[in-house]
Amino acid sequence: MSKKGSAEVGQRLRDRRDQLNLTQESLALKLGISETFYASVEQGKSDFSKALLVRMVNVLGVSADFILFGTLDANVAGGILEAINTIPDHKRQYAYRIIKELLEALMIE
Repeated sequence: MSKKGSAEVGQRLRDRRDQLNLTQESLALKLGISETFYASVEQGKSDFSKALLVRMVNVLGVSADFILFGTLDANVAGGILEAINTIPDHKRQYAYRIIKELLEALMIE
């Protein structure tokens, strides 16, 4: 993830944590990570695993799309699903695999 992308993700995490009136320490405890590591994620200095992303989604009550990219417009999401559903069944598995690989690649940088 780029420096700018990491900083934006960190800001969204910080804003959501504040909305829930959680400290970095209490959120880190809920996520099963150290406060130091969580703080570095919020500051955009550290990347995180897919497993941690899933825990953040569950604990913070937001989507992975929100954490990674900001709010995804429902029309955009609906349009993507609609497009995928037009792909013949025997080729749809390839589309899912490509999308999964793309999302993984976006999280690695």
